[in-house]
Amino acid sequence: MKGYYTVKLVGGDLAGRLRIELETRYARALEGLLGGPEQVKDVCLAAAAHARSNAPADPRLRAACLSAEAVAWHGRARCEGARFELNAWEAVDLA
Repeated sequence: MKGYYTVKLVGGDLAGRLRIELETRYARALEGLLGGPEQVKDVCLAAAAHARSNAPADPRLRAACLSAEAVAWHGRARCEGARFELNAWEAVDLA
């Protein structure tokens, strides 16, 4: 099975180019903090499972997200109403 994750900056009034730059910086920071893209995906999937069961989530994800957000916005004024969303999923490769 292959896993994937996406980062999307939603809300706020940001130009497309700036939005992409911030999303990229956020994703790279998360990968650096958690150990790579597979680890980001794994931690996101685990957090979603915890949320469905009302169990406490892995505190690493919240800490990593806050740190990645600081890295993404570093040197820029934060846009009111803008926030980063993470989505992760696994897919079976049928090829």
